[in-house]
Amino acid sequence: YRQDRYGRDNYFVNKLLPDSNRVFRQNMVSDKYERGHSIKFSLAYAIDSSSTLSGSFWGAFYHANNPWDINSEVYDSNNNLTNRYIQNDRNPMNNKFFLYDLAYVKTFKNKSKLDIAANLSKYDNKSSNSYDRTFFDDNGQPISNPYAEDRIMETQRPYDSYSGTIDYSSKLFSKGDLNLGVKYTNTTTESRFRNFILDPANNQYVLDQSLTSDLDYNEEIIAAYGTYSGRISRFSYQVGLRFEGFNYHLQTTNLEDTYRNSYNNLFPNLNLSYSKSDGAPKYSISYGRRIQRPRYPMLNPFLNTSMLGLYSRGNPLLQPYFADKIEIQISKNIGKDHFIMLAAAYNQSKDMYNSVTRYDAQYDMPVSDYENSWNLKQYGLYLVTQSKFGKFNVNTYLSGGYNNFKSDIKEDIFFPEIVSFTGNMNLSYNFTENTSMWLFGYYASNSNMFQTRNLGNGSVSTGVQQKLMKKKLTVSLKVEDMFNITDYPIILMNQSFNLEAYNKLKSRYVSFGLQYNFGTSFGKKNTIDQKKDSRIE
Repeated sequence: YRQDRYGRDNYFVNKLLPDSNRVFRQNMVSDKYERGHSIKFSLAYAIDSSSTLSGSFWGAFYHANNPWDINSEVYDSNNNLTNRYIQNDRNPMNNKFFLYDLAYVKTFKNKSKLDIAANLSKYDNKSSNSYDRTFFDDNGQPISNPYAEDRIMETQRPYDSYSGTIDYSSKLFSKGDLNLGVKYTNTTTESRFRNFILDPANNQYVLDQSLTSDLDYNEEIIAAYGTYSGRISRFSYQVGLRFEGFNYHLQTTNLEDTYRNSYNNLFPNLNLSYSKSDGAPKYSISYGRRIQRPRYPMLNPFLNTSMLGLYSRGNPLLQPYFADKIEIQISKNIGKDHFIMLAAAYNQSKDMYNSVTRYDAQYDMPVSDYENSWNLKQYGLYLVTQSKFGKFNVNTYLSGGYNNFKSDIKEDIFFPEIVSFTGNMNLSYNFTENTSMWLFGYYASNSNMFQTRNLGNGSVSTGVQQKLMKKKLTVSLKVEDMFNITDYPIILMNQSFNLEAYNKLKSRYVSFGLQYNFGTSFGKKNTIDQKKDSRIE
């Protein structure tokens, strides 16, 4: 269970609207809570000395509410106050996850290995978001306004996915490793979005058909891969190729017919490294290609009207995009206690999906949509160090980057491209074999990405751990953001509006943990651990 208090200040100016009285200054307060519990059970059976059959079940329940109490003032372009409004948002959410895994592992006499696995994932999300908005004049008296309304938005989204994999690994030519595999995944999800508005005449909520939508989605992915790694003198290498066939169909109330699409793609990867000797620096270069698919809520075309001044919706025709990355690394161990790595990377993506906001005459409001109209080139450097000084352990990470972004839409405007950096340090100290403490800090500078600017931000956290009762009992204490300096500042800019938002966590968070190990520890069996699909968030 966790409960936090957030404070948020918004200032945004709408542009390109038929009138000019759309300058909002908002103060928002949220008492957010999260509650979750889960259970996991695993069983492994050794059929013989070379094969194992295992299965596992994981179930989790998550409940949350992220309410917002909004006080907003609306000004015209001459900075004259026109009216005020109060809005109360309630956003309860109930999620359930169930994962079932089954795996068979066989090791042959020649050291080759066969893995066969199956997974079934079930997910269910239910939410009932609501808001009521009341307008007032300068004297605090309620006034009529077309945007003064009381709505309930109910969403139900079940999700089912099953998959099967076969992986085979073997050694070839004494020093080479061959890995082959195939995977099939079938996923079905749907979204039922109902928007109700309060009818003041009879004090009942009635269905608003114009803002109600349904979505049904199914996808099939068939993939096969092969990698081979080996060594020639002081050179190490790995080459690989993955084939993926992707087929999906989607039906929504916004499309007259079912939308279908299918495509086949190849994803090569290559890694080459060289070291003159065991203690000499190691040089490596790698190339890889990956695919990024939209999360399912991005496909849902329902219109969210809870933020006055900025509506939002998904795009059922959104397409995945591809990213190609090249990276060069140099690393070296300095003695037994120090390690350093320096790397340079280049990443390129075309037809990325991202949100874009434009004025919509139908709703007389800027509306945020998702489009495949963005192109990105990223250049970066990063440095990693790991050092041990007696009882001290120090790990650091520092990265710097430059983004070059463009849009296929000529009217789009962006923040200027700048160099940004991120750094963190993790310091730990072992007082004794059973007592340790750590200190973690990070900082991220201003960074621009298309029409979004994230301002500089950072925090410092600390913790201590004590082992007792012959190391069976572990007691830990952790303090997050101990100086309470994180404020998540962000600025959005486009043709339709500018937004400045500062989201400040006002509460403090301290966690206390107890862990006790019963009996004797045992080795981990060959069970698989497949996490839920990240796109179902």
